[in-house]
Amino acid sequence: MQISEQDMREAIGFELADILHRQKTILACNEALNLMDDGAHTELRTMAEEDDKNLRMLETVIGSYGIRVEPRYAAVQIADVVNDIVTNEASIPIEKLGAYILLKQNQMMCSHLVHKSVQATDPDIKVALIAFDGVYATFTRHVTELTKLMETAGVEWITGKEPVTGIFGRARDAVSTLAGMVMSKVAKPADEMSVLPILTMDHRKVDVLFKEITENNDPQKDAGLFHQLKADLTSHSIAEEETVYSRFQNLPDMKQLMIDARQEHEDIRTLLDEITDVMDDRESFLDKIDDLQQLVKHHVDEEENQAFPLIKKNSSEEVLMQMSQEFMEAKKRIQENVGVDEIIASAANEDSSEIAASQGGA
Repeated sequence: MQISEQDMREAIGFELADILHRQKTILACNEALNLMDDGAHTELRTMAEEDDKNLRMLETVIGSYGIRVEPRYAAVQIADVVNDIVTNEASIPIEKLGAYILLKQNQMMCSHLVHKSVQATDPDIKVALIAFDGVYATFTRHVTELTKLMETAGVEWITGKEPVTGIFGRARDAVSTLAGMVMSKVAKPADEMSVLPILTMDHRKVDVLFKEITENNDPQKDAGLFHQLKADLTSHSIAEEETVYSRFQNLPDMKQLMIDARQEHEDIRTLLDEITDVMDDRESFLDKIDDLQQLVKHHVDEEENQAFPLIKKNSSEEVLMQMSQEFMEAKKRIQENVGVDEIIASAANEDSSEIAASQGGA
């Protein structure tokens, strides 16, 4: 079955949007079931704490992936039904637990689908979704633990006795599970990170996209890869100007750096639109991609080698972490506005110049 590059990327985007929506519902169910209370069972409270971290990890993953869409109808409907059962006073405890596990199982299976799909995709997608393995491993473990709990609680509820035997003897992929568990412990949501590694992660993903485009000989695939590149560079550059450049552009030792960096962003966005206009001309497309790659490389080198050390020097760890939240929120807003439609990258240039002038940066 032939699927275009862009359709494939959007399909993963919709799966991630569904998973994010379900995760928000899971947190609402945790609150309704009082799983975060001091009196809750220790394992359930730990599970609820991991659910909160997973929600933030999913926001980070989607921000890195760069395609942000609304959840689909079925995912919303299933989540609503489960939430209604869990919060309804007429539901008995075993019904609430069963509905809750159903939602977690749905979450695990859809996460498994994303996990397996990513294995068959391009390197930049693997880079963007590397932290998803930890989220997926946590979902899988939660379902196992909850199903054991359902077995014990259900049998006791129905018979008043403990179950005779367990039902879990399934073999598991030890290597994959261990790797996922390590990722879940090591990986951090964006709101627990400094802004500098988050910006650097975006830079490395763009490097991979350039490599994919230049090594690819399929014009249809080029269109999907370039659409992703354009979306990523647009959302990154605008969010960075709003949250990072605006904070440091009036410092004497950074003012000229920020002016130059903002101008380079404008040049990048203009060139992105020029490339869009020559997509049908392979030679012109590759020539302009080369120009863009050189421009982005120069910009990233200056930013990481000159601007980043000065940002670190002039910021406390608290400020760097605050900026990471501000940057991800701004990027999220831009991604939501961009959606999956054609992006006019240079539309931000006029606003960028006006903001810089009003804040004394030009």
